[in-house]
Amino acid sequence: MDEIKVRVLILQSDAGDRAAYRELLLWLDKHARTFVSRGLSPYRNFPKELCGDIVQEVLIAFHETHQTFDRERPVLPWINAIIRHKMIDFLRKKDFRVLMSGVEWETLTQTLEGKSFVDPVEVAEANAALASLSEKEAELIRLAKIEGLSMEEMSRQLGLSESNIKVSLHRAMKALREIVSRK
Repeated sequence: MDEIKVRVLILQSDAGDRAAYRELLLWLDKHARTFVSRGLSPYRNFPKELCGDIVQEVLIAFHETHQTFDRERPVLPWINAIIRHKMIDFLRKKDFRVLMSGVEWETLTQTLEGKSFVDPVEVAEANAALASLSEKEAELIRLAKIEGLSMEEMSRQLGLSESNIKVSLHRAMKALREIVSRK
């Protein structure tokens, strides 16, 4: 289903159309199952029957938040973010882990910036690479690339000037690039 169709179904659902809401949830169930099974495929020890639990968490989160969604923004990235976060939360809760297996720089930066499908293995590899940095460097990268804070927001949160943040973030990304290139 494309962006426009999903958006129309959400708007119809919000207007009280039960058939549209049912169609939307059926699509979301199928979409989430595909996303989750692809994302969890590297976890050889992950019981396949638990995928349904993650999908249920996604459906609940969607049901609770779809009315607060900003209608000016694209809907599919928002839905995929819900799925990704529920999947990661579930993996953390169940304590599933993978070892870092040589991540490429492009994959790492796309994962950090949320520009591509985020595979939990890539998230684990990104976290392992970040763990190799100093606390300050890792925090700067997390705030800028994962949480998406602006320089101004980071400046307020960290109590540093924007120029200091820019320089420090540049150095942190350079250090991260060096760590990844050694793998």
